[in-house]
Amino acid sequence: CTPMERIPTAFNQQRTAPGTISVPPSTTAQQQQIVQPPTDRLPSIACTNARSICNKIFATNALLADSQESIICITETWMTPSNKTTILGQINAPYTIFTRERDAMRGGGILVAISNAYATAAQCKVIEITRPALRDNEEQKALLDKIEYLAIRIKPTRLPRGYSSCLVLAVYAPVWSGTDCAGASFLLQQLVAEAASACTGSHKPLIIVAGDFNGLKGLNIGQLCKTHDLHQLLSLIHISQGIVR
Repeated sequence: CTPMERIPTAFNQQRTAPGTISVPPSTTAQQQQIVQPPTDRLPSIACTNARSICNKIFATNALLADSQESIICITETWMTPSNKTTILGQINAPYTIFTRERDAMRGGGILVAISNAYATAAQCKVIEITRPALRDNEEQKALLDKIEYLAIRIKPTRLPRGYSSCLVLAVYAPVWSGTDCAGASFLLQQLVAEAASACTGSHKPLIIVAGDFNGLKGLNIGQLCKTHDLHQLLSLIHISQGIVR
């Protein structure tokens, strides 16, 4: 597998006691009151492009077995409907596995693994995105067919305050031409909106979009973040990946 990018979901801060953080002596009493302790309820995330796990079963098992991440997204699994059962039968790790296979040509494919320590299989559900409006326009339909995605709604026992669920949208997009980038950016926003609308609850979902966007310079990730109040965590253009939460 290519080097994995681990995304921490809480900054390391020195604690003076459980549930508190140290405050510099110069901090005023009023400032101390608004300092919030770091949370352990945010999921940790890892994302990697496997470029086929078909011949990397040992490495995939090692990644899942040794990892302590709550959520692992693997793009370019090269899994197909015909080899899915065989490959999943060789994966043995304390994770619930969800996959999206490509059957038209070689390549692509997505795997999302949810740690059993973070959420049980019963607390995870695949969200099928079928909004007809996305397919009314033939040009948009052609673009949408190029975007591979897998949306998972998770309702773990512990969540940050103000969120009713965790929405993971794993994405694999091909290399875009300049003319396709605007349309692809719009469709990504629509996919996030559709998936989020399916997460019913008294509060909004904690949204995580992770994957391999390839042409990150061309895709308008900034607009995606602005539209859905997301924050980009990984912006290393040279590895052509983007992870936002």
